[in-house]
Amino acid sequence: MNNWLIMQSMNNLIEKIHEAVKDMYSQVSFDEEEHKYTRKSDGKWLAGISSVSDILPKPYLIAWSAKMVTEFLQDKQDKIKELSNENYLLLLDEAKNTHRKKSKDALGLGSKGHEFLEKYILAKIRNIELPKLENKELERPIQEFIKWEEENIKQWILSEARICDIEEEIAGTLDALAILKDNKLAIIDFKFANQISQSYHLQTAGYSIPFEKYGIQIDDRIVIRLPKTLKKKVYNKQTRKYEEIDNNIEIRRSPFSIEFDKQNFRYARALYKYINASE
Repeated sequence: MNNWLIMQSMNNLIEKIHEAVKDMYSQVSFDEEEHKYTRKSDGKWLAGISSVSDILPKPYLIAWSAKMVTEFLQDKQDKIKELSNENYLLLLDEAKNTHRKKSKDALGLGSKGHEFLEKYILAKIRNIELPKLENKELERPIQEFIKWEEENIKQWILSEARICDIEEEIAGTLDALAILKDNKLAIIDFKFANQISQSYHLQTAGYSIPFEKYGIQIDDRIVIRLPKTLKKKVYNKQTRKYEEIDNNIEIRRSPFSIEFDKQNFRYARALYKYINASE
């Protein structure tokens, strides 16, 4: 296929995707405060795609929470000896909730990162001036992402796009959709996290489902983990100790086919409906 035909085919695909997303927007509303999707035709609540995929167990969180408590208390031995019983219990309660504070701080930084990436991709789509990164904490991961993007992305199509399948009663907001340099259509999901969870692959499979009824085939699904620190601690099962390693950007694809992941997402959707029987 010559370059003109490739370009024409790409433009037709992009137009088809934009029309599909426009139609999906017309079918569902989103409450940002409650983070809730509803079907406009009857007000029926639709399950969030990320919420469905998040029902997978995350056993590593138990060890991480215990580690947060230990780190909080390890330099407070002398202080503990001087505390009254009441203040000692207050300190223990603070230690117990350390993981929540850590998660909240990480969520805030991740939100800022997603906000910048949305502006960056939209600027690329609209061919306008790129935004300036003001948050220094995000400088390293964003630079690593931009390097990857220059090497792999041919054309950005969507950024923070609301999608839905009202028959399957699911909805979500995907981070990005792009055509790669190998001409594959790819869903791209950004994660500001310390590791890539299996649930992320189910999430990207879930994002592909709403495009099915429009005859749009997703060829690739990419999860990009953006590091927030130079180093990270990982648990070594052999030594049973945490080790510090370099914290670099990770680009991951699911080890399974998209059809297998979609099948398992639908199983997760059924289980999610069972757990939330009142939906």
